[in-house]
Amino acid sequence: MRDLVRHFRAVCEDNGGVWWGEGASDSDDPNNPGPVPLTHCCDVSSYKLSHGVAAADLPKIVPQRNLGIRDANYKLVQNFTKGFDATTKACVDSETEEFYAINQDLPVPKLDREGDDLLAANGVDGLTKDQQRSYRTLTRQLGRLLKSNVLCQADGNRDGVVDKKDLEEWEKFSTMNGGGSSWYDFTGSENLGPDGHTDTYDLTFIQKYIGKPCSPVSQ
Repeated sequence: MRDLVRHFRAVCEDNGGVWWGEGASDSDDPNNPGPVPLTHCCDVSSYKLSHGVAAADLPKIVPQRNLGIRDANYKLVQNFTKGFDATTKACVDSETEEFYAINQDLPVPKLDREGDDLLAANGVDGLTKDQQRSYRTLTRQLGRLLKSNVLCQADGNRDGVVDKKDLEEWEKFSTMNGGGSSWYDFTGSENLGPDGHTDTYDLTFIQKYIGKPCSPVSQ
């Protein structure tokens, strides 16, 4: 279960999922017709657990965000997840890492497959010395890359500034596909993040940040 409860209903339903977010009906899930809308996937897990679904049968929640970096032989992945703790019955934010051996051999390259995480068994201490060197190097490189990046709220075209161009682009995307484009979708009526529409809420959001300096991305 990916944490997209507030939006991307079409993506959920196109993939055979049950929608619990905004616009959902209590009858959408006949086996667990809980209160809707819910905000996060962990809220769905909480409801299901309290209504007879065993902890082992709760849907898997995948990360909200992933960061990755690689060299010729290894790939480092950092995951940020809003998961569910069945013991405390609470939503829990967590950060985890995965580390894979990879290559670009032909005709079959070695990719980062589920079950091949080198950190899964014993963490960094379980890596060989060569693997530990690559892990530390990639960790430093990813840290430097993140520090060099800046976050520009409302910078839809990712050019590093919020300006007239963003207003012009918002106008284009707000009329495209009936405003169904998500390119300039920053917020909605409840200020809970993107709502799947490029509309006047997003215009107000852009206007709020025009001319303001960008800030470093924090992790």
